Amino acid sequence: MKRKILRRRQQNGPPKRPIFWQTAAETADLIVYTPLRRRFPAWAIVASGFAGSVVDSLLFLTIAFGDLNYIVGQVLGKFEMSVLAAVLILMMRMVRTGSVAAETVPARF
Repeated sequence: MKRKILRRRQQNGPPKRPIFWQTAAETADLIVYTPLRRRFPAWAIVASGFAGSVVDSLLFLTIAFGDLNYIVGQVLGKFEMSVLAAVLILMMRMVRTGSVAAETVPARF
């Protein structure tokens, strides 16, 4: 029995997210990111990441489990990664513009 299930999974490949789910999350991300990207690029990433993660988590938990018990953990985990990306972009931008002395930031930036 287990072998049949494994063979079926290998033939079909990994499960795909429904197209409307992906579209909804990306649309929320784009609606928030676009107006902020020129003036506040780091904050645009954080805000759009948060909006996209909320929509993505709402849809995922509703479709997969039928309830929203784990929404806080889902959103926080995704939001933390957006904040990390924003901090890295901000650091790179500061180095490029000369706002930070080159000695205080590693040479890889």
